[in-house]
Amino acid sequence: MSEHEYGIVMIHGICGSTSIFNTLLPAVDENVPVELLVLDGHGGDASGFSRSSMDKWKEQVKRAVDSMKKKCRRVIVAGHSMGCLLAIGEAVRSGVDGMFLLCPPLKLHLTWSAILNPLKVTLGLSESDPVIMAAKEAYGLKIDYNPLHFYGWPARYIELLTEIRRVNRLLGTVTLNCPVSVYLCGRDEMVSTASAAKFKVQPAIKVEVLPESTHYYFPTRERNALERAFGDFLCSVINK
Repeated sequence: MSEHEYGIVMIHGICGSTSIFNTLLPAVDENVPVELLVLDGHGGDASGFSRSSMDKWKEQVKRAVDSMKKKCRRVIVAGHSMGCLLAIGEAVRSGVDGMFLLCPPLKLHLTWSAILNPLKVTLGLSESDPVIMAAKEAYGLKIDYNPLHFYGWPARYIELLTEIRRVNRLLGTVTLNCPVSVYLCGRDEMVSTASAAKFKVQPAIKVEVLPESTHYYFPTRERNALERAFGDFLCSVINK
């Protein structure tokens, strides 16, 4: 018999960290099991990321969801950026009871900010800018100035692009049989709001755009709205 009514697995994005979910966690009851998954190769220097792979991340997500299912009647997955791709893939593989997806990168649009913001974080610039500070907080790797440690990074990003294509195909051929809430950001530096169109073929998916938010930064009003939305989503899933 399952010990808990539901549990939550949270999956951050590429080069990200679990701090991105600080916006959502206040909506979660303290007795609810939450797995804040730190993906392999994150939390250390650039060489650890180089040695990791998409396959390792998928296996981590699989193990986390399977483990949560053993102690909870329902499993809800929250993802940010690449974490959304991993969440969708796992939902198709084993089934989950709900997904709450932030900035799913089904269609990319790289802006100058996508290049400059990581550079500013690395160099410690613009620390009075809340967008830069949010990016710094969400960055899941130690600042590393050794270029030899980045040998595997091109392969990791090629894997990411391959996974984006794969998930786009999945959404066109497989029906997701669980409630899904998607939040895109109007000022996202990397993910286009045109990603919303990719979800239209899925009847269970609700898509909204936070007009002032970026990939990592949520202004207070939209941050509060996102917290409320996550709380409402949890209630709707467990009371289904």
